Amino acid sequence: MGKSLDFVNRRIRFGKDCKMDINDYKNMKEYSLNKFLEEDDTYKNLFKNNSLRCSVEGKTHNGVKGVRDVSITYDENCDFEYIKMEYCICDGTLSFMRDLFDKTFKEIVFGQTYNRDTAPADFEKNYWDYNIEYTVGDFVFDEDYGDFGTKEKPWFNSRFTVMLPIKCKIVKKDIAATL
Repeated sequence: MGKSLDFVNRRIRFGKDCKMDINDYKNMKEYSLNKFLEEDDTYKNLFKNNSLRCSVEGKTHNGVKGVRDVSITYDENCDFEYIKMEYCICDGTLSFMRDLFDKTFKEIVFGQTYNRDTAPADFEKNYWDYNIEYTVGDFVFDEDYGDFGTKEKPWFNSRFTVMLPIKCKIVKKDIAATL
């Protein structure tokens, strides 16, 4: 395994990306991105040579629809910039964990996350004028057991957390090339 677990540990310890107590995540483990991709027929066929490229017709952003290219490259030893994190409180059924892996990866595939610290100043205003290039590592996940239940659902005693370290490059489209 590469740098993913160490990177996530550092981000949590220094309060980056999330306000979590590292002690709540002392059982974190890495889960190979390649293993995740092999388990899904769609991704298995799309992700070739550690990369995936696609065009995404986007949802409306500030009242405007658009299209952008998204590329994803896997590099377990990348110098990552931030993490994408999803979590759920549940009864411990492992299918909820799988749903978190899927949700996290789909947000990358559809270009729905980016590093606000390195985004161009006009990115939000001119959202569809840019393509996104991601480099991702391995998933990091944690299973935590405790009293997470509510009065209505006292059996909710599991918290699943999935994190994916990312490096994101936002690239201005070459408008002349598209004409």
